[in-house]
Amino acid sequence: MIIRVLKWDPNNYGGWYRTWWLWRKYQEYYEDRGIKLVTSRPDVIISPAVKLPSDMTSIPRIIEDNDDQTSLGDHKLDLLAKKDVVAYFKNVTFRWPEYYLRNIAAGDYYGHVWYRRDWNRQPPLQEHVRESAHLGKIKLGFPLCCPPSEITFTATAAQQELRRRPLDMFFSGRTSYGEPAPHPELQRTRLRMLWNRIRGTKRWVGYESVRGHVDGLPYLYYMAELCRTKIAVSPWGYGAWNIRDYEALTAGCILVKPECSALQCVPDIYDPANRHVVYCNADMSNLPQVVDFILSNLDLFQPISEAGRALMEEWFNPPDKALNYWIGQIRGVVDLQ
Repeated sequence: MIIRVLKWDPNNYGGWYRTWWLWRKYQEYYEDRGIKLVTSRPDVIISPAVKLPSDMTSIPRIIEDNDDQTSLGDHKLDLLAKKDVVAYFKNVTFRWPEYYLRNIAAGDYYGHVWYRRDWNRQPPLQEHVRESAHLGKIKLGFPLCCPPSEITFTATAAQQELRRRPLDMFFSGRTSYGEPAPHPELQRTRLRMLWNRIRGTKRWVGYESVRGHVDGLPYLYYMAELCRTKIAVSPWGYGAWNIRDYEALTAGCILVKPECSALQCVPDIYDPANRHVVYCNADMSNLPQVVDFILSNLDLFQPISEAGRALMEEWFNPPDKALNYWIGQIRGVVDLQ
């Protein structure tokens, strides 16, 4: 069965639509598997989380939301309740849907746990989903908005054993968000305060906002640094999920993050049972001890390094498994209509 998809033009969105280039890049792949992009008479519309013209609301609609945040802001909650929205795909969701019923401010649940902990302030409340029936529309979508570079999979450096890597720990990420003390900066500020207490050879690359680069470095250079690194630390930002987590695993790093096991993505790297992430405390207070334990037991962590890299290769080199998962999700929704 051919499914005719109208991909809502991001120019109508007026913003950066992360997955648009993926649809263009893999258009032939989709068509070979029965997903055909059309400009009229679609079976379903796939769009970002924006309001569509009224003449399009009679067509079933799938929302493709690739924001870092796990939780949903007010306008997204309004969209979730609309009848024409048959599915709301996110690249990261809560493992337990009832988390969406909590009173949390727009943004990410984890960010506001930190907000309250560090400042002892109550974030503003927002309207949340009150009918559990709407929660069934929230589904895991395309695993990544930016799959790891294919070059990384062939890099000899990415296959180096941990003990042969010269850099013990690496952080590269945005440290200033241009807002008055937003929650994304809080953990990164704390990480900076702890930096000199952590042993080993370390590199810190912070930046404010750089387009065309990943975390302030040219992408290939950034990935090369990860391939030289034993431990990649990944604090929360706007959300706990970060594309850095996938890149670090691809490069064979040991990924250390503040606890976020309530998150779910594809593949499921945050489930502690899968042992792809080493968690530290939510306030990062025990990070020096966690890093010290890893550096003192590299042979113990070598299988974790290899398993993380193998998982990324299984899904994204080539990305057939990821694309087939996404196509299956679309078909599963459309077939029910």
